[in-house]
Amino acid sequence: MRSLLLVVAMLLVFIFQLQAAGEYHNYDEMTKALRRIAAENPQRVKLQSQGTTLAKRKVWEVTLSSGKADEKPAVLVVGGVEGVDLATGEMCLAFIENIANNYGKTDSITQLLESTIFYIFPRVNPDAAEAFWNSPRYECRLNARPMDLDHDGAVDEDGYDDLNGDGMITMMRVTDPAGEWLADEKNPELLRKADRSKGEKGIYKVYSEGIDNDRDGAWNEDEAGGVDFNRNFTFNYKFFSKGAGFHQVSEIETRAVADFCFAHPNIAVVFSFSHNENLMHPWKAKKTPGVQGQRRFGRKPITSVLPKDAPYLDHLSQVFKKLTQFSDAPEPSKGEGAFSDWAYYHFGRWSVSAPVWWPPSVKEKNDSTKSNNSKTKTTSRVFRPGKKKKDTLADERRLLKWLQTSGQSAQFVKWQEIEHPDFAGKRVEVGGFAPYISINPPADRLASLKDKFSRFLLYLGSQCPSVKLEALRVENLDKDVYRITVHVTNEGYLPTNSQMGVKTQWARKVKAEIKLGGGQKLAGGRKMQLLDAIPGSGGSRELNWLVIGGKGSKVTVTVGSPMAGKDIQTIELK
Repeated sequence: MRSLLLVVAMLLVFIFQLQAAGEYHNYDEMTKALRRIAAENPQRVKLQSQGTTLAKRKVWEVTLSSGKADEKPAVLVVGGVEGVDLATGEMCLAFIENIANNYGKTDSITQLLESTIFYIFPRVNPDAAEAFWNSPRYECRLNARPMDLDHDGAVDEDGYDDLNGDGMITMMRVTDPAGEWLADEKNPELLRKADRSKGEKGIYKVYSEGIDNDRDGAWNEDEAGGVDFNRNFTFNYKFFSKGAGFHQVSEIETRAVADFCFAHPNIAVVFSFSHNENLMHPWKAKKTPGVQGQRRFGRKPITSVLPKDAPYLDHLSQVFKKLTQFSDAPEPSKGEGAFSDWAYYHFGRWSVSAPVWWPPSVKEKNDSTKSNNSKTKTTSRVFRPGKKKKDTLADERRLLKWLQTSGQSAQFVKWQEIEHPDFAGKRVEVGGFAPYISINPPADRLASLKDKFSRFLLYLGSQCPSVKLEALRVENLDKDVYRITVHVTNEGYLPTNSQMGVKTQWARKVKAEIKLGGGQKLAGGRKMQLLDAIPGSGGSRELNWLVIGGKGSKVTVTVGSPMAGKDIQTIELK
């Protein structure tokens, strides 16, 4: 009884740490906060539901804009693409409130919102996220779609079971001569696979905590729910894999976001919070078979960033690291139907992504008996990119060390022996890392993270393409014949179209059009033309027209695209 009370006390500490000062909002709390901000700032904040989930929760979207929406380039910000990542919603909520409260007070924010729109989905998979507040607590990535995940004809029949009564689902190790796992020498709390090439023999079989409810010889393979938002998009989609859904974009949540994207052609940049990221590890261009030089139907899918786009994404990565001071990030997960990949490869927009947080590396001093200098070493150096041997426990070692040195050792549940109905006569122990602890930071660290991401999102908004008409020139070639020359200049950093956007043909090109006055005729040049991608940072395209008209008459030149804004100039013939 005493041990049970201790475990319960530890769990309460964990809950308090994550929810301190109300930092982590459940669905109802976040909805209330969004409605409050929208009500307080009706001219700048528009709150809309883009869909209702199977569990009757709204997929909220917030538009931050000054003036008419959808007439300026936009940044789309998407949080919660991984259902277990609660901190992303807090970043989005803080950014919305920051913009709303500082418009008209802070010049940089005021000027930015005059020229750029932000569309924000704070938590696109609310049903999965809500599992954090349920009991027992386990890391849920799936929405509320009932599915037969183990393909046995039954639905949601083998979920998790809290066997040690601590209110959360961890891991289960079973002593078995046929096991593949053994205790790690450096960190005995952790388990690693036995290396049979070295004569090692495993002693454990490892499962998630639970019972084989459907008696099929597998444990917890058919939990409640069915589709992972971040595995349901079209790029690199894996049919029949867990969480992928019946087909691409099959879900209310994914369809809501995809439909929103296609309904808003002014989206120039997409930022998503995800561990399938490219800001800490920027995508690298490589020669991909089928990208160029082959017949249309002989091409293979493009699976790496295109060469002309890579330098821009690399620059954004460098700025992100500088503004946030983040470093030493774990290797990104590979996307299979991931949203951030879809946004670039299929939607054709500039797409950048980063996780909110990962367990920081813990530095410790060298043993003074071995060295007199005070140099430090990093405990996460076990795995070094490029080395032949990879430590498969590198991320777990880092997390464990951080928990031990930050006063949160209780977030690793010590292995505890239990009796298990499925393993009569065998030693069964439950333990391991508490759910969510490797993904979401303690609440007291959220404030500094909110500030870092707000700075980067504001920077990102300032980098959108922006076309202007410059260097206007009118030449009188004959009595009523005039040559008009203009330069279409992109004052933003990003080109008006990514190279991938040009290939997908979803992203609209910049359109230039001349409108003649009464009695005028166009003798040279096209009345309307679409321009190839204009490089950023002052890149330009020269346009020329020959117009026949009376002296003093006027023509109007309009240039723009949904993603790059619009500029209109009236030119007098003189």
